[in-house]
Amino acid sequence: MYKPFFKANFYQTRTIAQNIKEDPKYRLEINKCIERFISKDWGDLTVDDIKSNNKAIAYNDRILASYKTSKGKIYIIADATDKNYYETITVLFANEYWGVFIMENTKIAKKLVNIMIECGYIAKNGLNSYHQYKYATAEDVLLKVNTALTKNKIASVVIPEIASMVDVTNLKGNTEHLVTVNVQIKLIDSESGECVDLFGIGSGQDAGDKAVMKAQTAAIKYAYMMSLCIATGDDPEADTKTDENSSMGNKGSKAVNNVKKISAIKKSITVCANCGEEITSDRVVQFSMARYNKPLCMDCQKQMIKTA
Repeated sequence: MYKPFFKANFYQTRTIAQNIKEDPKYRLEINKCIERFISKDWGDLTVDDIKSNNKAIAYNDRILASYKTSKGKIYIIADATDKNYYETITVLFANEYWGVFIMENTKIAKKLVNIMIECGYIAKNGLNSYHQYKYATAEDVLLKVNTALTKNKIASVVIPEIASMVDVTNLKGNTEHLVTVNVQIKLIDSESGECVDLFGIGSGQDAGDKAVMKAQTAAIKYAYMMSLCIATGDDPEADTKTDENSSMGNKGSKAVNNVKKISAIKKSITVCANCGEEITSDRVVQFSMARYNKPLCMDCQKQMIKTA
């Protein structure tokens, strides 16, 4: 081993560790890349980057090497705080290192900035007739995002994966399917070939065959909304009613009677302790208080079932 590396501690990201665990042969690939690294073979870098690494190693400055594997490109990074040897060597997938992403994907990054500006705000045109609250519809989000993507010549490919599928019993005693879907959205710049991945997760519940579609739609919608910082005109932290109801929910079984009294005086202040949305059904409130010791809307109760 090259002398500056002999005291280094080796680390790997969770994604690398998971791939190694699932595929023992991949461990051999990673080990081979590490062997190349410690012998000062910097892999698939440009001539200038190789020269930079060779210069950096003389002063124990940061070194970044790149290698192709069967599961995608990886980076191996060495860092040091002591000028006599490197202390850490980290193995990670290329898309896990945003510093490199910005340096290597400046064209698509600039286009993403334009897309974020164009999608800065989406009005809440949808109405949940049961809970009486407005929301930004998936149709509005996808239409605005797709318009911005195509304008900037960015293609999108959605890769969905079912994370879980269970049967649950609703308040009426009927069985429904609760599905959680993970999605990966790959954005590809048609001009430079650069790409970036967005990730989302969503859940959907339905008695028929629409649970998967509901979950997938929610996952795609919120992947775009969170990744592109799309505002819809609300701020959960500004809702003092949520804090009031959270405190009320922590008082135990007595809170059920409190909610009934408050609802009898003014129903509109009975809101979900998690999301702050108004709960208009006394049955939903009573069931939630009896089961969770706090008022939760139907959507948040579904989330509690999923995480239980």
